[in-house]
Amino acid sequence: MRSEPCASFCFVAHMRLCRDPWCDYDRCPLTSNRQNRPSPTENRYHIPLFVIQYQVISFLHRSCAMKKVLVLITISLILFALAGCDLLSTISTAATTTIEIGTGTDTETTNQTTNQTTTTDTTLFDTRPSAIEAEFDRIEPLIPEAIIADRALPATTDPSITVEYSIDGTPIGMTLVYSAPPTDVTLALAVTLTYGDLAVTRTYSILMLRDYDAYQEYLRDLGFSEIEALIEAGLPDEAKSDFTLPIISYNNAEVSYTTPVSRIYHGRFVFTFPSVDVQLVITSRVIYMGQTRYFTHEITLKGFYSLSRIPELYILTSGNQEVTSKDYYIGGVATLVTYDENNVAHTVFSNRTLEIRSRGNSTLWMPKRPYKIKFTNKTALLTEYEAKDWVLLANFADQTLIRNKLAIQLANAMGMPYTPSANFVEVYMNNAYIGNYMVTDQIEVSSVRIDIEEDSSAADTGYLLEWDLRQFDSWQADGEEGVAWFNIYGIAFAIKSPQPDGFYYNQAQFDYIYNYMLSVHLALKNKQSYTGLIDEASFIDWFIVQEVFKNVDSGYSSNFYYKDKGGLLKMGPIWDFDLSSTNPGHLDYENRMPPGWYTPQQYKNVWFYYLMKYEVFREHLKNRWNDVYADAIAMLESVYPESDAIARSRYSNFQRWDIIGKNYEWYTSTEVYEAKTYEEQLALLYDWLEARIAWMDEAINDPDFV
Repeated sequence: MRSEPCASFCFVAHMRLCRDPWCDYDRCPLTSNRQNRPSPTENRYHIPLFVIQYQVISFLHRSCAMKKVLVLITISLILFALAGCDLLSTISTAATTTIEIGTGTDTETTNQTTNQTTTTDTTLFDTRPSAIEAEFDRIEPLIPEAIIADRALPATTDPSITVEYSIDGTPIGMTLVYSAPPTDVTLALAVTLTYGDLAVTRTYSILMLRDYDAYQEYLRDLGFSEIEALIEAGLPDEAKSDFTLPIISYNNAEVSYTTPVSRIYHGRFVFTFPSVDVQLVITSRVIYMGQTRYFTHEITLKGFYSLSRIPELYILTSGNQEVTSKDYYIGGVATLVTYDENNVAHTVFSNRTLEIRSRGNSTLWMPKRPYKIKFTNKTALLTEYEAKDWVLLANFADQTLIRNKLAIQLANAMGMPYTPSANFVEVYMNNAYIGNYMVTDQIEVSSVRIDIEEDSSAADTGYLLEWDLRQFDSWQADGEEGVAWFNIYGIAFAIKSPQPDGFYYNQAQFDYIYNYMLSVHLALKNKQSYTGLIDEASFIDWFIVQEVFKNVDSGYSSNFYYKDKGGLLKMGPIWDFDLSSTNPGHLDYENRMPPGWYTPQQYKNVWFYYLMKYEVFREHLKNRWNDVYADAIAMLESVYPESDAIARSRYSNFQRWDIIGKNYEWYTSTEVYEAKTYEEQLALLYDWLEARIAWMDEAINDPDFV
């Protein structure tokens, strides 16, 4: 801060009024009320030379005896005063200047070190800062807040002041050039006003608004970039099976794919099963915002022998005998091998003794036979529990191999008790590969399967029954009518447990279960209350699974019921879905198609024909369907993953059994026969299930349904 000359002059005036040289100026009663005395922060030590001279002379006048001594002191003081004035008049200061930026909140801070000399001449103030401030006040309103075209910047009106405009340290002249950005851009415009050697800079924020055409191009480029990223994220780096190409939902963009290596069917790349790794290039064609662009994507197709392996079951029969009989077992041994994700083999068990025979009814006569195996000791066959009896389903009539697996998956998702296990295995019989099989449970009463009372001679005990119209064919009957099975109004019920040839089975048990089933039939037929006879919830769940697949056997055979001691009659477990979902060729066209109820037709399953006449049953069916609808959709979406998981196995299976598009038997529908590749078979199943679930959802939720 510069010293003001008024302090010195006021001090002299004080000395003329108060003759005491040692008087404290600030506290002197003669001057303490002076309105304009210097503030405590002013430089009170900048004393003019003539004041010092005045003090010395006044003192000498009072004490002449000391003149000689004081002359020397006076000379010293004069010299000191002269030196002190020169030293104190030159001061060095460090100033930090903070300039607020325009309309924003940022600040620009500059550190300046200046040397300035303060003298006692007639110059009192520097007028340059006020002139610069005035020029800023004039220029600031002329600086735009936003631009959408070139804009001339204001010049100065004071010829002593120059102006410079810059952005990011680069001078831009007197015009702010519009660059047509694709998005809004905030510019930091630095304005520097210079007056002589004094320069002051302030910064203003200016919004450069986006250009429409550039913005559209920006959006287009951004869209293509994001679409390409979505495609890349949806494609595998390497493929070991068919795979679904990404379905892109992005602001009406259209995406299609091509490849020179194989073909694309139903939105899926068809795996070619090369013997060694092959590089695949898929080209995506993207149409977006009126433009078409192409992107290429590289994928490694893994060689056949590096494809994922599923468990393998090796069976050796005694003397390498062929297994053809349904009535007689053949002895043998079995070895089970599983593989990890790196195809490293692990032997689960080896040379486990067993017996094996053929099984099934209509499937018994197909080229690829199903089997029943009975281990000597309880064995876990890809399950956490052990049992002696297991079934190997061939799925020969199902050219996707996965219909049974999907139905079991749905039943499990719905929480149906005693749903059988389902695991795919490669089966080798006497060192010959015989194909892909599904190993599953035998439908039987046991603590790990249908857990109801058994081994009791009481009439009210546990029962396992099968609705099986094949009993009317003597060559297919399980035993004698009136002992092993009974007929109620044209429905044959086979008794599976207690076993008719077992130790505990007796006439009282036959009479008990016969009369119970007759009571159920009559109650339903006469539309009487069934609440004390059947477990409605189990009937509804069983019905839903059968109807989703339109299972051909839902009114013919493989319909199981169980009743525990003192309990209600329940339906389940589900079984046998290879002839379902547009597969069975012996059905008429309408019954093969997705629309329409199948099971509750009067000539199919008369019990459900009766049940569908109960409004309360339909209401409960509707509620349950809406509860499990998501499970049905999840099953549908697992069609391709289930198939992909057995890619190597299903390829080998149809190399062994070359039937796709060629096998036209009584069980082969026209739709199935016309699907000439595995991919077409799979797409046929997926589309059919999708349409079927949609129809059921609409029908059940129709206001007229309940």
